[in-house]
Amino acid sequence: RIDFKLGGVPQTFNLNARADYVSSTSTLKVSAGSGNRKVELNFGPLDPFVVGAFTDTDATEVVVILCYYDGVSEGQAPSCTVGFSHSSLTYSAELTEHNNSGRVIGTFSSVLEDALDQTIAITVGTFDVQHK
Repeated sequence: RIDFKLGGVPQTFNLNARADYVSSTSTLKVSAGSGNRKVELNFGPLDPFVVGAFTDTDATEVVVILCYYDGVSEGQAPSCTVGFSHSSLTYSAELTEHNNSGRVIGTFSSVLEDALDQTIAITVGTFDVQHK
């Protein structure tokens, strides 16, 4: 499940909550849905089973892109695959557990921007999902 506050309002996403490691792009994808809304965190490039803290101000190679669809907005978010209305401008994320046979656990926060350049904050984000 993925929990966070969006503009200060608590949100829970637990529909098809999962983590997938895409070896062709060295990306860990953590995703879930809630009704017709969805959220996805993409950590990459990331070696399998790596844990650690990542921010947009780090000098590391790993970038985290948070993508969100609010269920109503039209327009494509920059940096995200088709179907997302918002993408991260800034982020802070930590992977505290990441293993292929168990769970992927961590925390995150972000400022998101939509296709109209409007922003909204995600705070107090947590994820605890099964690695698929």
